[in-house]
This record gives sequence, structure tokens and C-alpha cells, in this order.
Amino acid sequence: MINIERLAKALSRRFSEGEAFDLAKILSIAHDRRVISYQEIDLPSELKDELLMLLHRERLLISMRSSSRGGSAWKDKILSLEDQERYQMPRVVWHLIERADETGEWNIKYAEEQCLEEVGEKGIKEIIEFLNMLKMLTPDRKVTPEIMREVSGELNMILDIHQVIDEFTRCGIISAPIQASLRSGSAHYEINPSLY
Repeated sequence: MINIERLAKALSRRFSEGEAFDLAKILSIAHDRRVISYQEIDLPSELKDELLMLLHRERLLISMRSSSRGGSAWKDKILSLEDQERYQMPRVVWHLIERADETGEWNIKYAEEQCLEEVGEKGIKEIIEFLNMLKMLTPDRKVTPEIMREVSGELNMILDIHQVIDEFTRCGIISAPIQASLRSGSAHYEINPSLY
């Protein structure tokens, strides 16, 4: 079971102290189950709705309901605030919460490393350097395979971009593809805001 006070301490560096404790309550349940339903959150409805909107926007929890046009990108998920609605925690966030429970710190590098190890990445140090450069160059949190190729070239890395995208997606570091640009035909990906 997650220590809510320690998690709230880590969250208070990213959110207001008033929000941090209630966010910690929600995230501790979601951490234990990986998926949480609206009705499992024991908070007043108005507060619960406000916090779930914040958690969804920050990609700490993702709604499991897709829009009518489908799509597995986070942007395509419809946030519904109803009793049967369910929300899942991306793998990288699970590790952020796990580490915050142990240390009271929001340790992004640790969470990224743990996820990449779980998906079988061998060059973790190199991939973390690559990811950090991507984050520096994309404050809007949007990346394309072309940007990834440029960054790997600047870092003199030979990377299989398709494999990196697959690993990042499985980790919850980036979303599934958002869209393809009509001009470039390229998919866009959203980097998880919790990693900034």
C-alpha cells in the first residue's frame, strides 16, 4: 500500500498542497490496481471531477473510453465522469508513484529507466540521453519520427526509431500516434507531461 503522505510530498512539488493530498489518494488506489473506476474514488463529486480532469490532462491517469472515431492516442480518449467509467495508469507513471512512495521524490529518470528495462531495452543510458534531448527540444510535448531521427543524428546515435517508438508507447512515455500530417504524412506523438 502506498504511503499517501510521502506521495503527497512528491506531488506538492508539481501541484498545490491542497490538491496534492487528494491526488495522492486517487493515485495510490490506481497504483495498486493499475485501473481505477470513478465510483472507487471516495471524494465529493465536484472535487473528484476536478481532480480527474487534472490527472487526465497531466496523463497520470488516462480514460479508457475512446471517441466514436476510435484511436488509442491519449488525445482520442474521452474523459467521462460517471460511475462505471475507468481510468488506467501508464507504466511510467506507475514507476513514478512507486518511487515517490519510497523516497518522497518525483524521480523521472528512475521511472523511465525502470520502464525501458521492463520492455527489454538494452541501451537504457543512451535512450535516456535521447529522450532528455527530445524533451528539451519539444516544450509543446509533440514529436514526430523526423524529429527523433534528427535528434539521434545530432547525438551520433544509430537508433531503430520504430523500435524506440514502440518501447516509448508501451511505457507510456509517449502516446500512440495522434495524427498524420497531410503534408508530411508523418505521425505525431505526445510525450507524457508527467516526465517534464
